[in-house]
Amino acid sequence: MRNRLKICATLIWFLPSYTALAETDPLTFRGWLQWLNVVELTTVNTEASINPENQILQIPNRSMVSLFRPNLKVTASNVQFVARPRVIYRSDTIKVNDHEGVAKSTTLSYFNDAFMQWTVSDSVSMAYGLQCYQWGAAETLSPSNRLFHDVASNRNVRYEVRGKNIARVNFSLGKEFSAVVMADMKEDKDAPLFSADTPWTPTVVAKGEYSWSGGSDYFGLVVGGQANGFPWVGEYFSVGMPFFDGVSLFGDASQQRGADVWYPVAKLQQTPVGPRQQVTFEKTEKASKRVYNLAVVGLRYDFVSGAILRGEYVYNEAGYTQSQRDLALAGLSPTSPLQQSVLGENLRRFFSPNLDVPGQRYAYTSIHVPDFLSLTDFILGARTVYSLTDHSSSSYFSLDYKVNDGGTLTFAVGGGAGKKDGELKGYSAPTEYLAYRHDW
Repeated sequence: MRNRLKICATLIWFLPSYTALAETDPLTFRGWLQWLNVVELTTVNTEASINPENQILQIPNRSMVSLFRPNLKVTASNVQFVARPRVIYRSDTIKVNDHEGVAKSTTLSYFNDAFMQWTVSDSVSMAYGLQCYQWGAAETLSPSNRLFHDVASNRNVRYEVRGKNIARVNFSLGKEFSAVVMADMKEDKDAPLFSADTPWTPTVVAKGEYSWSGGSDYFGLVVGGQANGFPWVGEYFSVGMPFFDGVSLFGDASQQRGADVWYPVAKLQQTPVGPRQQVTFEKTEKASKRVYNLAVVGLRYDFVSGAILRGEYVYNEAGYTQSQRDLALAGLSPTSPLQQSVLGENLRRFFSPNLDVPGQRYAYTSIHVPDFLSLTDFILGARTVYSLTDHSSSSYFSLDYKVNDGGTLTFAVGGGAGKKDGELKGYSAPTEYLAYRHDW
């Protein structure tokens, strides 16, 4: 939070200095406000071995959330300042051992984006500050983008990608070729944990893209790396299929030597009753010479009516095999005396193992239908991720209705299915959302 305040203070300090130099180009201000209110009702999976009777994870069974999302832009000549503060109030009720506790309220505020962008010329621009930068046509995830881990199964009515402290330079050569070089400059201690017990290190990414057919078809190459780690390369593309109007083929992939992933490891420990197995998590493949692939390939069909149907296949070579997942679950038993001493560490590394998806092979499908059932202002959205390893799944369904000017009423339901402790089963199902959003 302190770093974000410093960034905003710097931008505010710079504004008067810039306006003094740009007397002929007065400041222009644009701003809009979104207010989102959500009620969530969750059925907690109390039979999960990791979370018996909700004792470990303590998932709320009822939540009320109110989010203020201002979006502010100030432009002076060729410089633009963007700030997107967030203020969140929520009240949670948690049921543990079939006993419902008293509702607890919390308030959180932060900046999701706060950056300055300078258009140096028609072909060069620069930006610095909290910002989000994404690319590619895949919806499940973007393997070539190792800065932002935006995964479809995480998205719900409240979801928003968090910005990072990035310095970025964009280049363009005509309408066909573009390139960007960017670096993640500072640690965001408030960001969701992705790799547990891992010191933050700077990340640098360079990306080039060539497009044709008016920008609808494109191919890109990505090179990136972190301090004290192996670099990665990535590729992404999207092309329209000949002879099939509305159908496009797309893909996104990355390759990296070694896997900076927490894997379960079994070791024998001496106990008063003899040697017993203890499971911990270690980065056993970090120094490996093996090249690991992460890839998504899919098809998208755009209907004349505006509906969009897509299917995708995900291959995550660094993900857990079924035997590794079974071993990992054995290391999370809260009833085992030998595991209790390492339970906290194991839980952190299991839930944040440095993996976008936990397993190795998935199928994904989604559909977006405006004017659903020929009803104006109704929008249907549905998606499912399916594990081809253990046949578990995670699904999300939403129905939006536009109310007058600026209002949107949403009903949504999501959750996992499959065998107990499956890859996508999750620890609650279903979760129901009733939300109202107003945009000014």
